[in-house]
Amino acid sequence: MTRYYRIFFHLTTVLSLSVLLASGASAQQTTGDITGRVTDALGNLVPNATVTATHRGTGQTRTATTNDAGDYTITQLPPGDYDVTVEASSFSKALLKELQVNIGSKQTVNVELKPGEITETVEISSDSVLVETTRSDLGGVVTPLEVENLPLLNRTFAALSVIMPEARPVGNFDPTKTRVGNVAL
Repeated sequence: MTRYYRIFFHLTTVLSLSVLLASGASAQQTTGDITGRVTDALGNLVPNATVTATHRGTGQTRTATTNDAGDYTITQLPPGDYDVTVEASSFSKALLKELQVNIGSKQTVNVELKPGEITETVEISSDSVLVETTRSDLGGVVTPLEVENLPLLNRTFAALSVIMPEARPVGNFDPTKTRVGNVAL
């Protein structure tokens, strides 16, 4: 009988650990999204338009097609600068250069297509959004070049975490721990 209890105990322990570890892994986000709506010059929705996001550093492309409401979403984009092109039949191709995608961000890019030949390209210039209006949390990306070039005493995550905007070191609130302090955002 004790053998069955031992097997039951081990199975319960393994199952509990796998659930706990899986929930922590799913909370880590490493990508961003681009979403928006495609319309024509009169404000009419443009269905079946092809929206392509090309990573400027790697050349990796992701494509989406607008639905009947003219909406599109390109998900799970690695952080970086993207060129976004929008193409539809009977419209000029629209190009938006250097759109910055950050971890956990959802960039909204609404595009107005001009009537014209498919061989024409309309370049749209846009400044990056300085204030994230759809979320209240903060995030940031430390590039490998920044890790290499920043004057840090060591290369630990704690030293890198305080270089993000609005991050500052705070005292450790647990008197039994003397390791890495906390970081408040």
